This record gives sequence, structure tokens and C-alpha cells, in this order.
Amino acid sequence: MIDAVVEETIRLYPPVVAAARTVRAATEVAGVALKPGDRVALNFAASGRDPEACNEPGKFDPRRGQIVHTTFGVGPHRCLGEHLARLEIKVTVEEFLRRIPEFQLAPGTKPAYESGQLRTMKNLQLRW
Repeated sequence: MIDAVVEETIRLYPPVVAAARTVRAATEVAGVALKPGDRVALNFAASGRDPEACNEPGKFDPRRGQIVHTTFGVGPHRCLGEHLARLEIKVTVEEFLRRIPEFQLAPGTKPAYESGQLRTMKNLQLRW
């Protein structure tokens, strides 16, 4: 199940929350006029939480079947390092579970994140 856990983790908690782009040509998106030079943020993290693409998108469920997300971008801007990133996460999880098979979130705590353009975990208290 490690592969499904990795995919579900990066769907729900992608490291890149939003990538910025510069508008090259005048256009309109959802009634908002954009002109060349304007900066826009593409919220990659939002696609993994789209209820039309995923049932109960806020729930972590590696058994959900097909896991759809844009964590590594799409099209010509797709991350070239996505396969290495997946492998790094997978090996980290496997090694952690091999060494510390029984653990839990410390009572009375919850993970703390800081998000801007990138998501950073600030605090995760575990007990084993």
C-alpha cells in the first residue's frame, strides 16, 4: 500500500501549493481582465481537493482507488523530478516503518503547517 499512501499524501498535502506565472497576452478568466505583466498564482493544491474529481477530498484514504492530483504540474510545466520525488517519499516511509513500526500522534497534538507558495510542516509530534 506504500505507493497508494504516497499518492494520497501528495494529493492531500502537495509541497507546492501555488506556482506563479506572468500573463503574456491580454485575456479574461472568469470575468477578471488580465493584462500582460500581471502575475497570477495557480493553486495546484486545490485540484487534489476537488469534490468533482474525488469523493470526500479532505479525507486521507489511500484505498480510494484512482488518486487524481496535479501535485507535479501538468502539460509542458510538469515537474521533471516527479519520479525521483515519489521514490524519495516511498523510501522514507518504508525505512521509517521498518525502524518504527508502531507509532501514533502524540495525544493532544496535531500537525502544524505553514503554507504560502510552498507547504512546510512546522511540527509533528509522534510517540512510539
